Amino acid sequence: MDPSALDRVSRSFESCLDWWGWFILVSTAIVALGLVIEYWEPVKDLIDEWRRPAAAFPWKKFIGLAGGILVTVGVFGEFWGAYKASRVETKLRDNNHKIEGLLDDEASANKREAEKLRKDAEELKAENLKLRAFVNPRHLTIAQQRAITQNCSTFKNVLKGRRVKLVSYWLNTEALILSEEVVTALRMRPCEMDIDDDAMLIGPTNDFVFGIVVFGSDSELAKKIADAIGNNGGPIGAGFMGRDPTAGAMHFGFQNSSTHEVTILVGIKPDENTKELIRTTPAMKPTNP
Repeated sequence: MDPSALDRVSRSFESCLDWWGWFILVSTAIVALGLVIEYWEPVKDLIDEWRRPAAAFPWKKFIGLAGGILVTVGVFGEFWGAYKASRVETKLRDNNHKIEGLLDDEASANKREAEKLRKDAEELKAENLKLRAFVNPRHLTIAQQRAITQNCSTFKNVLKGRRVKLVSYWLNTEALILSEEVVTALRMRPCEMDIDDDAMLIGPTNDFVFGIVVFGSDSELAKKIADAIGNNGGPIGAGFMGRDPTAGAMHFGFQNSSTHEVTILVGIKPDENTKELIRTTPAMKPTNP
């Protein structure tokens, strides 16, 4: 039973208790009135006899009436005590209701505070998850690497004689971790791609690439490789690009991209904070962030 229902039941009991309290008071008053009526004449006769000149005090009659008089006085005392107790009980009940109201208000305030703390904790957790997603490097699980290997094995015969290369921006250690995992996946059996690993050997340009893009003179093969990496490859994704985004960039490797039919570029982590940082930094403004 919820608290509001319990409160209604409690107030119903209090109302019933009030009714019975008044019933007892009225009943007691009736008994007291009946005793007064019953002993009115005997007491009046006792007083009249006592007031006669030279008459002795009528002790026998007084003793006979003493019990009734005491009962009457006791009933009147009971009536007055019940009335006063009823008044005190009413005030005590009102005071208890005020205390309950204050406790309810305090409980409501605590509940609101607890709800606010819960929301703050959820917001902090969400911010921590965003920060973790921003800080943590991209990563391929073993299952994702195997999926890429299996995807590439479907066109293994097309790879014969083709030169494929993987590159990433220099000083981008986050991309280096992902690059090594991609290279491992492409070299594993049954794909066994002949791929040159030139990670961290492309200088910065004004045309930053986010995520993984695949391009080259053999566009059909580039599309196949992009699909193989992006399909079931997890959150990293991969897409085909019809042009060379590294054209004009300083290359620190021994092989130029033009000497390979296909180049896989592991670009910057596609995070909105990173994009905003690059967009607002004068020395790093890209042409198409």
